[in-house]
Amino acid sequence: TQEELQVSLRDPADPGEWFAGQSMVSTSPPVKLRHLNAPGWARYVAPILVRGGVDGYLSLIGPVQELDEIDQIAASRGAAVCAIEMAKRLAISEAESRIRSDFIDDLISGSITSDAVIVGRAQLMGYDLTEPHVVAVIELGGSETDLESLSPGDGDAGQTGKQDFAEMLSAAVAQQQPQAMLRVNGETGILIWPVAGAGNISEV
Repeated sequence: TQEELQVSLRDPADPGEWFAGQSMVSTSPPVKLRHLNAPGWARYVAPILVRGGVDGYLSLIGPVQELDEIDQIAASRGAAVCAIEMAKRLAISEAESRIRSDFIDDLISGSITSDAVIVGRAQLMGYDLTEPHVVAVIELGGSETDLESLSPGDGDAGQTGKQDFAEMLSAAVAQQQPQAMLRVNGETGILIWPVAGAGNISEV
């Protein structure tokens, strides 16, 4: 039944174990046939590989007797296409982050002296600095205990703790106020927050 099929898709097994020891190439990822708990159903599963890591999995589901070699090829190629698109979006996001960080550095350092230039550069990134904003500096405690609390059990707690700090801060800002600008450098985050609109800076 449909209910059995939905339940069987919530497989608690780690898909990574299915591909242990296999060559992982983003343009031609391996494919595994996995039988579902729902009688007569199965799925082809292929990893979506981005920058040498697994960012997700693509599944092609159908009656086990109807799945064939063409479906297997489709699952592999579909995962490869997903990997390309995810890599593109990641590259775009990183480029936008670098541009935003450079702008905030220039703004805070005072190297931009023209209000028109400030407003214009912000507008090119989709931000309106003609409205009132506040600037906040958020710092991560520098002790090993603080860093290990973010990355318990990690051998390089300092570096990983800073990465986790950046990710946590970025997620909190995005959730509270998408129109805020954030620049994270090591253990310090600089936040430019619009006064008007939704979001609560104290929640960050």
